Amino acid sequence: MNCESVVERIRALAEGALHGEEKGACMNHVATCQDCADALRGVRAMLVIRDQAAVPGSERVFSRVMSRAGYDPHREASRRGFWLGAGFGGAIAASLLAAEEAYAKGYTQVLWLDACDKKSIEEVGTSNIFFKFEDELVTPPLTGSILPGITRDTVLTLARDRGLTVNQRRITIDEVIAGCQDGSLQESFATGTAAVISPVGEINHQGRTSIVGDGQVGELSRSLYDEILDIQYGRRPDPHGWVVKL
Repeated sequence: MNCESVVERIRALAEGALHGEEKGACMNHVATCQDCADALRGVRAMLVIRDQAAVPGSERVFSRVMSRAGYDPHREASRRGFWLGAGFGGAIAASLLAAEEAYAKGYTQVLWLDACDKKSIEEVGTSNIFFKFEDELVTPPLTGSILPGITRDTVLTLARDRGLTVNQRRITIDEVIAGCQDGSLQESFATGTAAVISPVGEINHQGRTSIVGDGQVGELSRSLYDEILDIQYGRRPDPHGWVVKL
């Protein structure tokens, strides 16, 4: 598979015309080829938005995620003491097989668990993950294997501005599933540059499905998405000096 054909196939993927083994082969090639990665910068956002359906004005549930529990040779690089840093290309490429397995089962992304304790939540896909309980907004702490995302930091700041209790702490898949069952977990969403806010409506862990909240877009997810875009486009004041005029 040459670079020219890969670029054309990935553009087809962004338009929804590429699936299965051909899709996987192209994504694997791009993960290891800088020339292709550079050529595809213009369509990367399309890929993320298409896969996560990140359109918070819609009433649909955006993401169905499946946890990756137990020993996983494709994520083994994340074991403490062997990690080369958040965003390390080899680790991202190694996650593609698990993502394909999740897609094949009808899920949007993989919810990554710590490779050592197999319980602590780290990220969803290549995005940061948040959980809104009754009186607390939680995201995993930056331990070296978690990307210090700009949108993650933006959400933490805006949530504190609203007076929400915000904690960067260890959170386990057991706590999340229990929160789905007793109703204390009201919302969950991923954050990233392209999708901004991508709500999670359903989590599958060890073959059992749990619904987050009412399975719809939560009030916090929607309002944060709107606030971030309004600041970016100058529709509301920027109290933190994030926007720079060029």
